[in-house]
Amino acid sequence: MIYVYDILVNFIDSKRIYEVFEWNNKDSIDHIKRIPLFLVDYNSINDLLNYDVNVENEFLDIIKDKTILFSNNSEKIDYACLLTEGNRVYAFEFNEKGKVEYKSSLLLDEEEEVLELSLQLDKYNINYKKNSNDDYNLYLTRKGEQDRNYIISDLKYTYKNKNYSKLKYLYNECFCDDKSHNKDKLDKLIKSLDMIDSPTRNKLNYILKMSYNSTCK
Repeated sequence: MIYVYDILVNFIDSKRIYEVFEWNNKDSIDHIKRIPLFLVDYNSINDLLNYDVNVENEFLDIIKDKTILFSNNSEKIDYACLLTEGNRVYAFEFNEKGKVEYKSSLLLDEEEEVLELSLQLDKYNINYKKNSNDDYNLYLTRKGEQDRNYIISDLKYTYKNKNYSKLKYLYNECFCDDKSHNKDKLDKLIKSLDMIDSPTRNKLNYILKMSYNSTCK
């Protein structure tokens, strides 16, 4: 373990990494004064990024109170660190049970500097328990995922409230009219939203937001 100083992280989400080009001015960016860095293997990085994982207490004890923020009172983050497998660097914040609370990419120039520092390190073996896949689409952009979640919420609300005429209208805008059951229509619409450039997602997002804006006038 070595320390890295003076970097920015965007601890916004536990489920996915937002790359730097997806950060926006509404995010709460943390200016880190000091944070520990570990070199780990590829599988550990992959599991921590893509699965519901709990690291063991031994690792939490090592990183406890080691991360300090730039602030008037030098505020600390209880459990945080940088991890790299030699190609990319990610920041992680854990809760007291070892579960990943937040994760972040780094600014590209800062990541390059950290990768150079990591050449000094031997690999560290993090013991952890892997529980399940995190439920999100790795291939969607931040905007795409937000649109997807917005549409799914609206579709489920529509179906739950038995507004089948609206469901049928939305379905017919995306697919040929057929005799599918309402639940099948709902499932097909939701499934079609996960494509990288889903025409269904783009179309429904436009229709629903136009409808919302019209209602609010």
